[in-house]
Amino acid sequence: MDSLPDTQTQQTIKELTEKFIAATKVTASSFKDGELFTIAEPEAFKKINSGFLAETLKVMTYNAANFQDHPRWDERCKAIAAEIDKHSPDLIGIQELRYTTSLILRVNMINNLLSKLRTPYYVLFKSAMNHGNFFTASLEGLTILSKHPIVWHTWQDLPDAKKDLNKRIKLTARILPKNAKGEEIPIDFTVTHFTYDLTSQERQAEKMRELLDSEPTKNQIIVGDFNTETQSPMWHLTKKQGSRPDFTDCHLKPTWPAWNPEYNLDKIFYRGDLKHIEDKMIIQSKCESKETMDSDHLYVIAEFCFDG
Repeated sequence: MDSLPDTQTQQTIKELTEKFIAATKVTASSFKDGELFTIAEPEAFKKINSGFLAETLKVMTYNAANFQDHPRWDERCKAIAAEIDKHSPDLIGIQELRYTTSLILRVNMINNLLSKLRTPYYVLFKSAMNHGNFFTASLEGLTILSKHPIVWHTWQDLPDAKKDLNKRIKLTARILPKNAKGEEIPIDFTVTHFTYDLTSQERQAEKMRELLDSEPTKNQIIVGDFNTETQSPMWHLTKKQGSRPDFTDCHLKPTWPAWNPEYNLDKIFYRGDLKHIEDKMIIQSKCESKETMDSDHLYVIAEFCFDG
């Protein structure tokens, strides 16, 4: 599914998206911190997405830069949607999408992005923290976009950091793409956003490994903003831990800041019967300046085939 859907399918997608947006006029009282929700009418989307064979699996990670700390969201949102449509990833892990309910500043970054996409996706969101107050919510969390139906999902807290008041979590979605033989291949796709507190990153990586080792699926992919350019916290993922195979890191190229990339903060790890197609690795080109960025991070795209 690297090409865009036909006109009739796109119209169906547009109608579904509009229905969802109209039905989710969320207020502070109806949307509580920590609520998990799926969107885009899965039963209807199954008619669009189910049943296709997946020769490869293309995944993307992107820190979209929340609108309250980074200006020009309307402009940036259009550009981000255009990049997603251009590459048409099967799975996307997005960090820093926010959902505010203020009467003065009501912004839903998730719906904004959905309304501009031409590619159909199932969507899973989990808020990790509330930057609002008693009267209004400003929820930020993790988002997964998937072309494949999400058959199971879970989330867990990661250890808190002493110097970082932001809550950190992991969000996992399971999909069942079919290989060339028509066999379903269970894959767990996890997105996360680690603390910037270096002393706590190792505890979060250790907890992440423990949680993923406890989940039975053989094929696992982790994406996210790990907020570290050093490899030491990632040893918990890439070095031998217990009886499960280790994770492999896809790349070591810088992704932050977008206008002058120096640090490799955004990463993709994998294990199981997945083979990384190295010559199809994509890292977004750096932007001209801070004033013209889509985000302060560059997106990363990796493509896998099924090796087994």
